[in-house]
Amino acid sequence: MDYSINNPHDQFAKEMFSHKEFTIIFLNEYLPNYVKEHLDFETLTLSPNSYISELLQERFSDIVFRVQMKEEH
Repeated sequence: MDYSINNPHDQFAKEMFSHKEFTIIFLNEYLPNYVKEHLDFETLTLSPNSYISELLQERFSDIVFRVQMKEEH
């Protein structure tokens, strides 16, 4: 049985981004401030990676997150 990883970079990214703490650090480092200031990272959640399209076809994505916007006062 072949246990080799075909896409080691892809596997690494999927593993790292499956951890909320790492994802928040990454987003804080790379998103521009004008975006970050509107996001509530405490609400960040990993979403399912399969979806049904409007044509009822199953689609897969690598990694999808949900995050709520901060309330404006």
